[in-house]
Amino acid sequence: MEQIHKKYVKRTQCQPELVIKPDLLLLSSELNPELLAKITKPQTNTIMKINGDYLYKEKEQYRWYFQQDKIKTNSYSGENSQLKYENIRSLAPHHFNIEAINDEGGLITNFPRKSLSLTLNKGETACFICRREEYGADYSYQPALNLVMWVKNHGFYSDYQQVKPAKLIQEQAIEPFYMKSAREFDFRNSKLRFELG
Repeated sequence: MEQIHKKYVKRTQCQPELVIKPDLLLLSSELNPELLAKITKPQTNTIMKINGDYLYKEKEQYRWYFQQDKIKTNSYSGENSQLKYENIRSLAPHHFNIEAINDEGGLITNFPRKSLSLTLNKGETACFICRREEYGADYSYQPALNLVMWVKNHGFYSDYQQVKPAKLIQEQAIEPFYMKSAREFDFRNSKLRFELG
């Protein structure tokens, strides 16, 4: 599987804009000013770096597609703590959500379904293995979905540094977090048709 994957995923050279270190956020000195303003404004409570590979069926053949890095931010300035992370579900892949963050930086989620409650501590990585059976017909058809998704909780950050793109490329070359040990949540035996897990 790994050899097939590497052979058929066409990767373009992607200039990193954000590298997350244990105690510091490294941002590109050429970062879009609008995105920089979103990241650094006081109301921003979450920064997400998202990428992935996707397998699609086209004309009876499967093809892998590589998604370049995306940076998304979530902000909230209200006083209702229950709404603080409500928009994460619409920003993160496959409606991953954050219910709350504890004082130690632990992330609490009920992904992939509401009957669960999981805490991902600061520095921890979770590997979610999920499926959803196909359902519907014609315009409402939804194909089967098989998902492997890594989520790392980097915790709280209070500082950032802007560096040249060449420096970011060097930092990004360090072994990625998803190659290291992770807590595995395997939902492949699920028979749910309308939601993951």
